[in-house]
Amino acid sequence: MVALSRMIAAITDKAERETGLLATFGQIAMRPNVVDTTLTRATAMLEIRSLGDGQRNDFGETCGRLVTGIPARSGCSVAMHETLTQAATTCDTKLQRLLANRAATAGDHAQHFTSNATHNASAMADLYPTAMLFVRSQRSISHRPDEFTISDDTSVATGVMTNFIRLCGT
Repeated sequence: MVALSRMIAAITDKAERETGLLATFGQIAMRPNVVDTTLTRATAMLEIRSLGDGQRNDFGETCGRLVTGIPARSGCSVAMHETLTQAATTCDTKLQRLLANRAATAGDHAQHFTSNATHNASAMADLYPTAMLFVRSQRSISHRPDEFTISDDTSVATGVMTNFIRLCGT
C-alpha cells in the first residue's frame, strides 16, 4: 500500500506541473480486503486527460518511468497496461453555437473554453457530432463527493438542454 501511495503521489505531482493535462485515480482495489492480513495485490486505475493525444500518450510513458523504482524499495513489483484509449475530440462548432444561443435565450451567458473531458464527448464523436454543456459547481469542485450545484443552476441547465434538443429536432 505504501508503494502504491508513493506511485500515486509521484504521478499526481508530475501531472499538476503539466499545463492542459489532468491525471486522476478513480478506483483503487486492495487484495485481500480484510484487516490484519498482508496485502498481496493492489490495483489502481489512472485516467489521463489532455487537450491533445500526443501529450496524453507522452505522459502515459512518463508515468511508467516515474514509478519504475518505487515498488522495488518496498519489495513489490509493478505492472502497467493500457485498458482504453479515446482520442481527444473537438466539439462540433455549429452545435456548440446552438447550445450557446439556447443559454443566451435562458438569460445566461455561455463561456467558451476548451475541456479535456475526453471521455464524455469522444465516446460518441465517431458516430455523431458532439457538443457539451458544463454546469458550474460550487467552488469549481468536480468529480468528487463534495461536488455541489445549486438548484437554480440545475434548472437553467435543464431548460437550456430541453430547448437545445427541441431546436435540433426541427
